[in-house]
Amino acid sequence: MLAHLIFAVRASMLRLKRLVGEPPPPRKKPIPDGAAFNLLVSEVRAPLRDTSDANSRLTVGKIENLRRAVLAIDGIEFEAGGRFSFWSQVGRPTRRRGFVEGREIREGCVVPSVGGGLCQLSNALYGAALDANFPILERHAHSRAITRSAVVGRDATVFWNYIDFRFQTTFPLRISAELSADELIVQFWGQQKNDTRLTTLQPPTPFTDHALDIRDCTTCNRSDCKRNSPARAIATSASHRVVATRTTARVDRVLRSFAVRWGRLRDPLRPLAPIHLRQDRRLAHRLARQIPHLKNEGGELREVTHLTVPLRLLVPLAESGALGGRSYDVLLDRQPLAELHRALDAAAKRWPLSETLNDFRAPPDYVRREERLLANARLRLVAPGAAPTAVTCKKGGNILYFPASPLGRFGAFALRDALARLDRDIAVVTSGMATDGPRLGWQALPLAHLAEVAVVVFPAVVVGPGSPAMALFRAALNAGIPGIASESCPFSAEERAEYGPLLTVVPWADDEALAAAISTHIPQ
Repeated sequence: MLAHLIFAVRASMLRLKRLVGEPPPPRKKPIPDGAAFNLLVSEVRAPLRDTSDANSRLTVGKIENLRRAVLAIDGIEFEAGGRFSFWSQVGRPTRRRGFVEGREIREGCVVPSVGGGLCQLSNALYGAALDANFPILERHAHSRAITRSAVVGRDATVFWNYIDFRFQTTFPLRISAELSADELIVQFWGQQKNDTRLTTLQPPTPFTDHALDIRDCTTCNRSDCKRNSPARAIATSASHRVVATRTTARVDRVLRSFAVRWGRLRDPLRPLAPIHLRQDRRLAHRLARQIPHLKNEGGELREVTHLTVPLRLLVPLAESGALGGRSYDVLLDRQPLAELHRALDAAAKRWPLSETLNDFRAPPDYVRREERLLANARLRLVAPGAAPTAVTCKKGGNILYFPASPLGRFGAFALRDALARLDRDIAVVTSGMATDGPRLGWQALPLAHLAEVAVVVFPAVVVGPGSPAMALFRAALNAGIPGIASESCPFSAEERAEYGPLLTVVPWADDEALAAAISTHIPQ
């Protein structure tokens, strides 16, 4: 009893000392546009799953805890002389914050503990700090090492909030921490000045099985132990989850439309990109909380190790930690931002008078993250088109229907230039009006209300598969009305074969080819 009292007093004094003396933890910062931190000083990679207990419930819980913890570490920056504290940065691991039971070594056993397994992150940080030659302010070794979690002698245990891991920087530092499908990756980045290397990057030390006999409370048969926690075994086959359902997508469209209208009401000239990206982040973080680390399928517990995610939620889901320790497929519900930006830049250069070709640009850091995540995706899946919409129209006449609001990114200026080449009276009707509409002199009217339509034209610069304009365009084709689309419109090879001569595809930037295609459907 006296020993426990002494321990409690010492622990309380140490906590008070740290609370008073430790500087506040640094805030996360986005990756700078320039190469401010361009020198990889040290790197540590550690496997997430052991060969012996890859399907252990505590191992799966450990990976879930690491997903939460790396979010607090990734992207933090220090000036020279800054102090890093593991617990000051990560905070208390509680169920309320999303931490679950993971593995913790106690008295020679691996026992269930909320937040267990975070030592793998402190191990990696300790190894990276050693390779960077940083002074270690506090480090405690494990009583026993767990298989492959750290190289012997390069481990650092932590226990909230008594046992901490701390080091001091000797130069400006940026820490990168992430989970790939199979590894925990910690990198220390410095600033290269005057072509002088801060230090030589140490080759990663290989992890080997130590084959230590450490008992696991989930499989231990000692029922007399108070820590014994038997549980069903995890199935060897993993589970797959598709992120975002149709219902969620419909609700999100309503919320996004409201956010755009509210944002434009407050500031008519406000760019669309921040509004869209903010809505994507809100939806992704809401969906991330619904992804379990374990899933009950047919009475068996399975680890969710693979996701299928829409492209526009890819970066926000990575920011939420949902992709850590998992492989993933990407559903291409729009063009990648890098390609979208290139197309919009080319269109803006050609039609500088358009006020809408420059209203959507994502931050460079966001674009770079999306490119990197796309490169790591297992598969890229093309999103299916929207369900056909029934329309009632008659073919013939001189009415040309543009199935979208007359925006530059939808090809409104390409259509204007093509019509200027034709010496004939053509009435243009659109499905809505926007900034570029009044100056073009076009009329807005829903497609279903038209009496006669000769051709539907949609020479879009950029457009997503689920766009309402694409749904209207397909509806017109299904009603037997000829259509002219740009190469940017997401028609599959099967769709092109199915529609046959009804569908004509031209380059969005070739107004001569577009004019020739229109003239075949609206003779002089």
